[in-house]
Amino acid sequence: AQQVANIKWIRIAEICSWHLEQKQDFPTDYVREILEFAKQNDLKVFWTEWKNDYPDKNHETFSAIKNAIQDYEDIVWVSFSTNSGDLEPTEGFLKIRDEFTHIGASVQAFYWDTRGYNLIDMPPSLLLEHTLAAKGIGAEIIQFEPYWYFFNEEGKISNPTKLLFSILT
Repeated sequence: AQQVANIKWIRIAEICSWHLEQKQDFPTDYVREILEFAKQNDLKVFWTEWKNDYPDKNHETFSAIKNAIQDYEDIVWVSFSTNSGDLEPTEGFLKIRDEFTHIGASVQAFYWDTRGYNLIDMPPSLLLEHTLAAKGIGAEIIQFEPYWYFFNEEGKISNPTKLLFSILT
């Protein structure tokens, strides 16, 4: 892919959260291989998670990331995903701000889904609130999802997207 495209970043999405849900051990060695590849190939890493740490050592998310990225802190941006049922977005953003060098946010309409509503009906004002909270605590990168909240079937920008970007720009 690097030979045909100008790739600058890779994304690790919810790998800790997934392994916790599956009751599997976190694959630290595998992740460190990916980080080493990224470093050797001048790539940055955007790593987002939605689960929180728990007192039970088998349920660590951000602690596992902190361990895995040791010596790679300069290339990894750790992000909190707003689709968490564990923490509200601002709580999650503050948690990562206090623990990591580079931080980001994954602002998701799935937040609305995790609270029992249709994600397409998430109020744009709430998405904006999460975005501004992330920006306010110092998020350097903000990623949005899912794409179908922001674009219709014809690829046209949705009204929530228009509103969001009119306020942010």
